[in-house]
Amino acid sequence: MKDLGQTFYEQKQFFFNDLSVHQIIINPSIKGYPPIFMLCQEQRGKQLFEYVLGATFFQLNKLLMRVVDNNTRLLLAERLAESLIPNRPTDTISVKEVIGHSLRLSGLEMTTILHRFQSDPKEKIMPLYYFQLTAI
Repeated sequence: MKDLGQTFYEQKQFFFNDLSVHQIIINPSIKGYPPIFMLCQEQRGKQLFEYVLGATFFQLNKLLMRVVDNNTRLLLAERLAESLIPNRPTDTISVKEVIGHSLRLSGLEMTTILHRFQSDPKEKIMPLYYFQLTAI
């Protein structure tokens, strides 16, 4: 599997309209980063790419309201709410465990800006990137 972020880092801005979310990471306490990271996969030709899409709670809700049925949105919202319990610094949600399958987001246009995670400056072999959702 290839990191889509590294592939598109030179371009900086990228547009998505079809993706599959298999995990949601919630970490509202790290300053400078979005509170939600969605681990996504996308098939492009024969190549399977994996990448991280950062969003706010408002943006995630907006996505869910546009593309999934109400029951699915409520199941995910309930699980997200459980993750916001005080004294819980971070949480990971397996989308497949909550709704039974990966969350397919298609038929909408999302604009992102690509960022590089601040990492050890000595580590230049495998930098990590994430796409920050800017518009839906």
